[in-house]
Amino acid sequence: MLLTTLGGGVAQTEKRVNENDLGGDLVLSYSITDPLSISLTGSYDHFYFKDVATPEEGYVIADWLNISPICTYKGDRASISAGLKFSDVWKDRDFKDSPESGCYKGRRLFPQLNVSYELIEEALVTSAFLTGGQKFNSYASLLETNHFFPAEASHNYFSTLADASVNTFDAGISFSGRIKSVFQYKLDGGYAKHLNTLVDGVRVDNFIETRPLLKYSMADYNLIYADFNGSWRSDRIDASALLRVQKMNMKRVTASVLPAPRFVGSADITYNWNRRIFAGVSAEWSTSRRAEIPDYIPELNPNKQVTLYVNVPGWVDLGVNTEFKVTNKFSLWLKGGNLLNKVVMRNFLIAEKGPYVTAGVCLVL
Repeated sequence: MLLTTLGGGVAQTEKRVNENDLGGDLVLSYSITDPLSISLTGSYDHFYFKDVATPEEGYVIADWLNISPICTYKGDRASISAGLKFSDVWKDRDFKDSPESGCYKGRRLFPQLNVSYELIEEALVTSAFLTGGQKFNSYASLLETNHFFPAEASHNYFSTLADASVNTFDAGISFSGRIKSVFQYKLDGGYAKHLNTLVDGVRVDNFIETRPLLKYSMADYNLIYADFNGSWRSDRIDASALLRVQKMNMKRVTASVLPAPRFVGSADITYNWNRRIFAGVSAEWSTSRRAEIPDYIPELNPNKQVTLYVNVPGWVDLGVNTEFKVTNKFSLWLKGGNLLNKVVMRNFLIAEKGPYVTAGVCLVL
């Protein structure tokens, strides 16, 4: 067994893909009676991708369509929304490294159900939901998830990543409400099944350099999750907290997967004097992640195969902040972060080391 721990912070941001997107949304609704209505929502996106570095290599054209007829009943305390979603992705690909055309095909019809009931008037609502759908992994969506999308993965975008991902179903329950007028909360949890969905992967070319690289994987997995979102608002104190607990059970994977962390979250609290001077404390955290690379052949002993474990340590980013509101339209702010001097790895390719200070101005027009 070999173990390497990430923390060097290698990032590559060379752009290889030129993306054009044309689309639109449609919403139609009709009220049959006072509590009963029907609606039809739809969306369409047309994508065109070209390899900037080697334009002679080819292109990818993809289309993504969603249509959802929904029937909704809204009573005094209960509401039911039920329908179906037609969701499909199709594409035309002409790329020399990947001559096959078409894309991953899963189911195209998905249930859409949401049932809610107000247990305590204006204080507690419980609901159950069931949903699903397809989506196309556009290059822009990858950059939104990972701003430091590496150059070598950009080339793989045409051959592997430009594909459809399917959320077969996502079922769960939630509780939301408030206590008096100062505390609001939402607690939900569920179980979801994902097919051909992008997950973080790891590739190690040279163990001597100890520099694992990002290699996205298309995987099938089941996800169990629970989320808590709470906020406190009073005259003097504003506070909020987010916590997510999750577990990925992998079913199919094409590369060495780096599963999502088991616990992630954030919290902050701010005190103010007359809504002019603000001072607060914040924290973000994540538990560790580990990828397993079987049958790895180290250069120091090429005749032996071992299992290589790539570890992303857990981290905590503790910070303080202050703001001075000069006028209702102009303020100055200052923030200090990573006060515990940890190696913060929001993106496992980027190691944020040491405390930092950020200053700025806020102008409301």
